[in-house]
Amino acid sequence: MSLNKLQMKAKLFEIINPIRNLEAIDDKIISKTIKEIKSIKDADFEFISRILIKETDVKNTKSAGALLYIAENVSPESFVELILNELNSNKIPDEKKMFFLNILAGLGVKFNPEDINSYLKNPDEAINKETSRFLESAKIDPEAQIDFLDFYSSSSTIDKKELINSVIRDFEGDRLINILSPLVLTADDKETVDFCLDIMEKQKSLISIKPLNYLTYSKNSSKTQKRAFKILQKMKMSGFYTKDKLYNFYKDLLKDYTLPTAIISTPDGNSNFSLLISRKTKQGTCFLFFVAINIELGPFSCFGFSSLTENDHDAIIKRFFNSKERFYIPINEAKSILYEMTTKRILLNKVIPYEYFCWERLLDDIEPKSENINEILENNLKIIEINTDKKNIIDNSPYIANWFFRYSKNSIYFSKLMDEILRLKDEEIYKTNDLINIFSNNEPLKENIKNRLKFLAYCLSTNNKIELANIFHSLIYNEIKLNNFIKDILKRSVYEFALTLNLPKKNDEELFRKNDTKNNNKKAKNIINFVEKEWIEKNGD
Repeated sequence: MSLNKLQMKAKLFEIINPIRNLEAIDDKIISKTIKEIKSIKDADFEFISRILIKETDVKNTKSAGALLYIAENVSPESFVELILNELNSNKIPDEKKMFFLNILAGLGVKFNPEDINSYLKNPDEAINKETSRFLESAKIDPEAQIDFLDFYSSSSTIDKKELINSVIRDFEGDRLINILSPLVLTADDKETVDFCLDIMEKQKSLISIKPLNYLTYSKNSSKTQKRAFKILQKMKMSGFYTKDKLYNFYKDLLKDYTLPTAIISTPDGNSNFSLLISRKTKQGTCFLFFVAINIELGPFSCFGFSSLTENDHDAIIKRFFNSKERFYIPINEAKSILYEMTTKRILLNKVIPYEYFCWERLLDDIEPKSENINEILENNLKIIEINTDKKNIIDNSPYIANWFFRYSKNSIYFSKLMDEILRLKDEEIYKTNDLINIFSNNEPLKENIKNRLKFLAYCLSTNNKIELANIFHSLIYNEIKLNNFIKDILKRSVYEFALTLNLPKKNDEELFRKNDTKNNNKKAKNIINFVEKEWIEKNGD
């Protein structure tokens, strides 16, 4: 027998009870709830959706968002109309209406400013409260900060100025500087940077210290660099900023978080590695972010997740590493590595995504190690003799199996080598060996491989693979063995590239715009024949 509406409501309340105090988005609980609601016999799903909308308590945004998601899922045809009905009701407080407006905006529903004003009793007050709530949550939630920057970056030049002006008109101190901090580091016009620095100079905030410190490394504008340094010096001399004050401020701000965990990956064939930072609140809500870092160029990509359940958090880490080893490193060493890599990229005047500056804030209360990056990477390692057995371990190691150089603008030395090889006439192909010998002594190339070996040895040592770590560490300081190691990588890279060049023609134009496809195909086959005869068959004998 089907339930009447009173019984249906009682049943619904029983089902949604686990959602009411939800601190983090739990996909399993939400999916289970939807399944249970849809299993109610002869249910009026529009009625259920209406009840769910009315039951949202915006004081708990995670729970409210989950209930609205369920409401939209069980009655997708009528959900928007039901929300609009709530917006037109005089009984609904403006705070809840602002929450509904944000949800509808996320679904792609567009509103004119006049429409928004007509829904709210006190539009200015409601918008100010919403902005205040947003800025407050942005102090500890990277995704809230990213939302603002996403909106800012997609706006027109005029709208960008108005957006900044509106925030400055209504807010001050830490909340204001918190929003401007990643903006001053990533804005692509000097006017915005100068404007942000004006505000930072007037609004003394400890949150300004990190971005100002980063800007002192900026080679993009000597004026910006000098000004950032000057503002920092004023703060120090006035006694406003000391190291202890800074870390006490951040420790208080992040007091509800447990100590972060850091996992590093071994470097790949492009000199890239990744760092995963995971952090939980004392209530069990999880945050984690991934940073992709090039050893030579610094961090170039970043993404993260906030307000995860422990199950989802663990599932993401497992999926990311899959069958790979996990190399856990001390969090203060991770902080030092990130800082040095970031300053390196700023010095090189390379773009750093604003997502990175938002997510790294989860480490603001962590004091880095006093040692520099080389001291951290080589700590507790020693130089040993590399005999034949140890040389075989290196040659057969899975950790370096994917170490190839690529023909690209980021690997100019190998690209030059390939250009030289491709210019050889067929009867001169034997000169490939001479070119390998010449290029293996290239100092920047050597430094690249040494740095990869340092990071690899560091990863291994953190996983208690000390003997293997010492073997790779020792290779750095054995000039002859290192040179032979680089030659082997160059040979593998030449062979790999020749095979790539011999692929179907659709990739040729992308790889070699300067050379004609037919000629490259012939060259590739010539190189492949040489490699297989001189480097593979002879070694096999």
